[in-house]
Amino acid sequence: MKNTVVHRRVAAVAATLLLAGSVQLLTAESSWACGAAGPVSAADEAAAVAAESADHHGDLSIAFKTAPEGQHVTAGGKPLEVSVSLRNSTGAPYQRVRPLIALDSTSGNRISDFTVEAATPNGWKKLPLQQFCDPVMWADTSSLISKNLADGQTADFRFRITVSGKAVDLKSFNVGTSAKVGPATHGLGANRTFAVDHPTAPKPAPTSKPAPAKETAKPAAPAAPKSTPTTAPATTAPAGTPELAQTGAGTPNGLLAGIAAGIAALGAGMVLTVRRLRAQR
Repeated sequence: MKNTVVHRRVAAVAATLLLAGSVQLLTAESSWACGAAGPVSAADEAAAVAAESADHHGDLSIAFKTAPEGQHVTAGGKPLEVSVSLRNSTGAPYQRVRPLIALDSTSGNRISDFTVEAATPNGWKKLPLQQFCDPVMWADTSSLISKNLADGQTADFRFRITVSGKAVDLKSFNVGTSAKVGPATHGLGANRTFAVDHPTAPKPAPTSKPAPAKETAKPAAPAAPKSTPTTAPATTAPAGTPELAQTGAGTPNGLLAGIAAGIAALGAGMVLTVRRLRAQR
C-alpha cells in the first residue's frame, strides 16, 4: 500500500503536455514551484491528501470536444472557442477538480498576444495569464474548481482564446490541457495546435492626378489715357507783312469805320459822274 501511495504522488505531479509539436513532461513542481501561483489553501491540501489515499486506478482523462487540430484563428478577429471535458474513470471520487490550460506560441510567449476567457454561470470571465519557471503561459483557473467529480462522471469546461491584432509575427500557437486536484496535477494532458491568419490590409484606392490649373486670363492692358484737345498756337505773320484790318462786328469802332468808308466811296462816285456830264456839254 505504501508503494502504491508513493507511486500516486509521483504520478500526481506529472503533466504530459505536447507543446509546439514535441512531447514535454511538465511536473507540477516545475510549473508552479516559483511561488507566483500563490499559497495553497487548506481545502486544496485536504483534497490532495484525499486523492492520494483513495483507491484510484489510473488518472483523470481530459479531451478536446471542439476546435479541431489546425483550425485557423484570425488575429484581431473572433475568439477561438475551445471546449474540454474532464472524465473520472479511476474508480474513486475526486474533490476540488479543475482544468489546466496552457499556451505556447511561436512568437516567444508574449502574454499581450492572447486573451483567455472561461464560461461561468455569470457569463464569460477573463482569466489572468501567468508565466512561471517553464517557457509556457498558464491561465489562472482557480475560480473554475468543481466541488466533486465522482467516479464515472464528466465535467465540461469552455474557453475562448483571442489573438491580439498586434501579434503580427504570430504564425501558430499550441493549447495544452490537463487536470488539477489541489496543488497537484492528476491527469494526462491533451493538446492542439492552431494556425493564425492575419487580415490583408486593403489596398489604397488609386489617387487621381490633380487637374492642371487653368491659366488665368492675363489682365487687360490699361487703356491709353484720353488726350485732351490742345489749342494750336497762334501763328504770327512774317515780318514786313501788313496786317489785315479786322472788320468784324466784335467792336463798335470797326462798325463806324466801315460806315464812314462806304459814305466816302459814295461821295467820290457822285463827284466823278457830275464832272463827266459837264464835259459832254
